[in-house]
Amino acid sequence: MKIKSKLKIVVSIAIVLLSLTANADDTVKIKQGTLRGQTTKGIASFLGIPFAKPPVGDLRWRAPQAPESWSGIRFAYEFGTNCMQSIRPGSNARMNAPSEDCLYLNVWRPDKVSEKPLPVMVWIYGGAWLGGGSSFPEYNGHALASKDIVFVSFNYRVGRFGFFAHPALSKEFPDEPKGNYGLMDQIAALKWIKENISAFGGDPNNVTNFGESAGGGSVEAMLQSPMAAGLFHKAISQSSGPTGVQTGRMISEDQPGRPSAESFGLAFAKAKGIEGNNENALNLLRALPAEEFIDFSEGLPEKPDVTNVRWGGPMIDGKVLTQQEYKSYTEGTFNKVPLMTGATRGDLPGPIVAGRIDGVGTTMELAVARFAPYQQDVLRAFNPDNKMNVDELAYKSGSAWFMIEPARFVASMFAAQDLPVYHYRFSYIKESMKDRWQYGTPHFAEVHFLFNTLESRYGTDVTAEDQNVANMMLSYWTNFAKTGNPNSDGLKTWPKYSKSTDLILDFLPDGSIYSGPDPMKEQLDAVGKAAEGRK
Repeated sequence: MKIKSKLKIVVSIAIVLLSLTANADDTVKIKQGTLRGQTTKGIASFLGIPFAKPPVGDLRWRAPQAPESWSGIRFAYEFGTNCMQSIRPGSNARMNAPSEDCLYLNVWRPDKVSEKPLPVMVWIYGGAWLGGGSSFPEYNGHALASKDIVFVSFNYRVGRFGFFAHPALSKEFPDEPKGNYGLMDQIAALKWIKENISAFGGDPNNVTNFGESAGGGSVEAMLQSPMAAGLFHKAISQSSGPTGVQTGRMISEDQPGRPSAESFGLAFAKAKGIEGNNENALNLLRALPAEEFIDFSEGLPEKPDVTNVRWGGPMIDGKVLTQQEYKSYTEGTFNKVPLMTGATRGDLPGPIVAGRIDGVGTTMELAVARFAPYQQDVLRAFNPDNKMNVDELAYKSGSAWFMIEPARFVASMFAAQDLPVYHYRFSYIKESMKDRWQYGTPHFAEVHFLFNTLESRYGTDVTAEDQNVANMMLSYWTNFAKTGNPNSDGLKTWPKYSKSTDLILDFLPDGSIYSGPDPMKEQLDAVGKAAEGRK
């Protein structure tokens, strides 16, 4: 007997044995059919549940379609495949082989079903809209579910599979939304949750979206999207980035300095030898192997007057996203729910390194060049005693520009609508990381604390202080999901944010909690003046 056949038999026997020992609470019936999960240390998990048809073949670049049903029991023991992307060392190298067939979600819940429906928390991963996946070990939902939460994570299309426009696509099924396929996947997952989460003991009327980096940007996109209205009831945006950058590109109309999304699609097709705007061009694009789409150094619009052109990302399509994000906030046309928002103290996206941001930072003047015409204001706010070196100035002012000030801006827009909003900063630094994190806690560093998956990053280097910070984060975040208020007995009081008081909660470098007026107010005021031009 061949080795592969023997392996299949072993796997089949293992599944049968697991099914025989499963608890009754490990089996749920949803709209599509019956699922069986498995329980570990009091938490039941259900992995790899399809929430849409595989977006392959003719469904590449289509809105997600309703998932198919099944007969019998579907064993939900393994994660579904993550969405198609490049594998990058040190980033997503631990993920399974990616595929276009990737629209799966996962549910964790206490193994004993409560009589009262539990709050639902829905995680949206980051990855610069280019990568990421729900199967990453740092996103394990066990700790969150142990706080009487039903936790859900899901995959959404990324890169050119998730965000792509072309004139031929715009002509096909003209009544369907276009371009933002990754965001459509997120909306489809939220609709699935609304229809099915009660089967897992979750409350479909108490759903909190939360995410970090592009996941935080996705949370804010759901706040902007009329198609997501009513599908969630609270939001937590972590390190979402510069307001308006993610959603500033029009799908079919070039703007000064910003080519349209269709310009990107045409340039990519041309790079692959595909010309024209007709059905044949679209058929040829869909026939390309998936691997042809993951190199983002090729297929960009050739516009010599455009600098810093990104590969693409979310766009204003008129249905999923109808206007620029900054305008939505200032006009108060977003989906109004309670909000938590913030960033880490040294928060910069991975490709941007200290002292060399956007190719500047070689002198003090160049380090603050992006803040024109308020360079001197920023310089005085960040370096009043002239003791900073150029790398420190570039890193700290860049962190404020890219992540910290945008979070405060969004908080102020929610407060202006009299909505409950809580502003945080994560400044905690592990003892073993203090030499490396000399300018502040970096991007993504809080995520392992929030999920209490510290071992997935630090192995055995987890101290009692680290664990205490993780426990506090878990309590604040899950309290907010339950009631819209992060506070409870035993925690430092986290006051609501208002623009007049500028109150913040900060997880300090030594592991303690600061609650009070934002110590960075002067610096963020200076950055905010320059940011007005950006928005």
